Amino acid sequence: MVVLPRDLERRLSDLIAFQCVLVALRGAGRDATEEMLWQTFLCALIQQYGFARAWYGKRAAKGLQPVVTVPLSVPGVEDLPADIPEDSPLLCATDLALPVSVEGCAEGMVVVFGGGEPEPDRTSQIGILTGEVAAMLAERRARVRRDAELAAAQQRLIRLSHEAGMAEIASEVLHNVGNVLNSVNVSTSLVADKIRESRVDNLVALIHMLEQHNGDLPEFLANDPKGQRVLPYLAKLGDHFQSERDGLLKELELLSSHVGHIKQIVATQQNYAKASGPAENISLSGVVDDALRIPRRDWSVTKSS
Repeated sequence: MVVLPRDLERRLSDLIAFQCVLVALRGAGRDATEEMLWQTFLCALIQQYGFARAWYGKRAAKGLQPVVTVPLSVPGVEDLPADIPEDSPLLCATDLALPVSVEGCAEGMVVVFGGGEPEPDRTSQIGILTGEVAAMLAERRARVRRDAELAAAQQRLIRLSHEAGMAEIASEVLHNVGNVLNSVNVSTSLVADKIRESRVDNLVALIHMLEQHNGDLPEFLANDPKGQRVLPYLAKLGDHFQSERDGLLKELELLSSHVGHIKQIVATQQNYAKASGPAENISLSGVVDDALRIPRRDWSVTKSS
């Protein structure tokens, strides 16, 4: 049986402890929170190096604030206060206190006691392990920042895509409405022209002429050359007004149809511009019908079943 020198045995044991703590840190996983990472590290220090207690404290205005303590309580030892001043006996009586810097900023301190003041090589090992924890924290924070930046970029892209889509919809609506408004303008111009060209003035003049012969109206209509032309002229004027009325009604119906088409365009686009929600089944033929109705109302579309 080979008996190793005591010093060599201790060094070999510390080397094994160092590797075990490193393995424990690696096993914590990239998704571990900072508190979980400190918990893993401090537990491994106690288990592998034999310390009685270890804790990590964040720097505060006048000292340290313990964040993770392993174990939470030790028989015969007072619990750690919420704030520990820099000149507190708790810090002076520790076996080892190592500063922690993450991304170049001093953030706190790892404190261990209950195992006696460690040898220089053990102190060096624990310092290296503490630095490994700090590096893992820095990597985690950088990853969190990258993920946040990526999420923000995705949200910006979604917003820009949404705005671009809304602008495209608005442009399409304006284009389609503009096409229908051309037809509306033609119809209103025709109605206005027909009203301006109406023979209402002739009817008014005829009425004034009849009023002038109010006392001898039968004689005027029977024997006066102008009066003899009144009844035939009224018959022609009546036919003209009837035809004019039919034409105006046709144009007004067409105008109403154009206005209804504009309302349908806007309503259809509003329906498809709604915010996306849960997936739903839609009718493909209905979407095609909407698409065909939007550009031009007077197309003749024949669907085959």
